[in-house]
Amino acid sequence: AMVGVKNNRERSFRTAQVAAFTVDGHSFARQDGFRLRAGIDAKFADPTLLETVVADGPVELFYYYYIAQMGPMKTHVALAVLRKRGTSTFFIYSPKRTPGLDARQALSPLVAGLFPGDPVLQRQLVSNAIARAQLPELVRAYNQGVRRKP
Repeated sequence: AMVGVKNNRERSFRTAQVAAFTVDGHSFARQDGFRLRAGIDAKFADPTLLETVVADGPVELFYYYYIAQMGPMKTHVALAVLRKRGTSTFFIYSPKRTPGLDARQALSPLVAGLFPGDPVLQRQLVSNAIARAQLPELVRAYNQGVRRKP
């Protein structure tokens, strides 16, 4: 459940009732049937709330937050997931090892396939040469028609 406050009164919502919302300048969207659950979240079947990072073009970028067990400690992970607008299939971009994630799920060639108009960017994604911090800028640029030069 989620709790919202309006006029100093709390109101609770089930996750399925929430399509999108914003907290402190961060936008989130509900995604039903999200298949890339990881870590402790892997056992839940409820809708997933993804942080919307880039959603203004043919390629959309979100962050999926989950908790992973690391021995006696738990760690909070933000995983970059991308999709083609209008589809429900998400692809993980994780160039380094990510706690609680099966590395076989992070297939950079599938992510590269989201960018057919930029072979240079595709090669860099396949070789994991793009840092996750660069993704928002690169996705925005690609959506605006900017292509990388060799």
